[in-house]
Amino acid sequence: MKICVIGGGYVGLTTGACLAYVGHKVGIVENNLEKLAVLRSGDLPIYEPGLADIIRECRQQITFLDALEGEWIESDLIIIAVGTPAKDDGDADLTYLFSAVRDVIAKAEPNRFNTIAIKSTVPIGTNELLVQMFKDEIGKKNVSFVSTPEFLREGFALIDTLYPDRIVVGSRNDRDADLIKEAYLPILTRSFRRPHFVVGNFDKDLPELIVTTPTSAEMVKYASNAFLALKVSYINEMAMLCDKVGADIEHVAFGVGTDSRIGRSFLRPGIGWGGSCFPKDTSALLKTGEKHGQKLQIVESAILVNNAVKEYFVSIIKDGLGGLQGKVIALLGLSFKPNTDDVRDSPALDIAKRLLDEGALVRATDPMAIKNAMKVLPASDRLRYCADAYEAVTGADAIVIATEWPEWKNLDYGAVSELVRGMFIFDGRNALDKKGLVELGYRYKGVGS
Repeated sequence: MKICVIGGGYVGLTTGACLAYVGHKVGIVENNLEKLAVLRSGDLPIYEPGLADIIRECRQQITFLDALEGEWIESDLIIIAVGTPAKDDGDADLTYLFSAVRDVIAKAEPNRFNTIAIKSTVPIGTNELLVQMFKDEIGKKNVSFVSTPEFLREGFALIDTLYPDRIVVGSRNDRDADLIKEAYLPILTRSFRRPHFVVGNFDKDLPELIVTTPTSAEMVKYASNAFLALKVSYINEMAMLCDKVGADIEHVAFGVGTDSRIGRSFLRPGIGWGGSCFPKDTSALLKTGEKHGQKLQIVESAILVNNAVKEYFVSIIKDGLGGLQGKVIALLGLSFKPNTDDVRDSPALDIAKRLLDEGALVRATDPMAIKNAMKVLPASDRLRYCADAYEAVTGADAIVIATEWPEWKNLDYGAVSELVRGMFIFDGRNALDKKGLVELGYRYKGVGS
């Protein structure tokens, strides 16, 4: 098949690269000329494990474009994967989506079927809105809209695309549903060659193809992300209670997670969730409920707890050090999670801001995200970005683990003890070996442990 993907961000690049890998001819449209130049040079504007390898291997199958043009206008399928950032009121900004759809419809050939698949995360009812907005053009240009939400995790985007649990299709007719099925058939049947960097039993079960209405497909995306956010907020709330009653949240989470009705995933306590999905999608879901007169109290509570746990963690640091004014804090981690350079709504940056507001001096580092972090939180006389962890900890009164990069587990904490001024470790991700650190003389405090 010939498939054109509009949008060269995390979702668009990953989707396009994986569809090329399984055998399709793919065009990826990116109208940001700076990003486009990077892509055409063979480099990537984002960090995602394995993505560079996939694109390099499939380079003959992928064309990077600055606009929908030429042969790509007659693609068998056009996938829109542009950004839908949150507005100040929490609702999703659909400006890029509407612009992309207008462009596709304007260029569509009326003598053929033109299926537009919306992969961008959009508010519930957006597909129906598009039908209403473009009702005059739909008949003339033979256009139809399909919802194909993504469920990828940054840091695991390729695995989640090639080895998904399910593929959800929101379609109004069998023809469009069959077209999406054809595009994803190699993934549905696992008939592609396993990439060399994929390690683990990801291919145990074949994914399910779920065909439903466009509105239900949009709802699946939001409901899934909100539920996962709820699990994280729930275990973080339990972690705060564990601190009060003297229980160990790691043992509690393990005990709860072994219940097959609950499961262990997303029951890791920490300083909260961030990134491009959970904050934006929970806010958008609240907004949808508000528009329809339905108060989503559980989702609202998850957001409140997510904010509270960051404030709580900073209070732990403050109490442990007897105040933060003038204290030097080594902040290890800036991205919202490991294996990505994404700092959007990163809890780590929120912790950094809160520490600075309390008068601390912050020395921050991250294996991948320093450049992006500096755009959001510029360096200053009280905030310094460091090349590595050893530079960051030198002279520090305390070490704060804000992102669970494996690099922090592999530090020589014996050598670190010779560099720090204070033997305090505040582990916001419960990622380190508490027993081993205590034996080395550190005062260790995690979240709920």
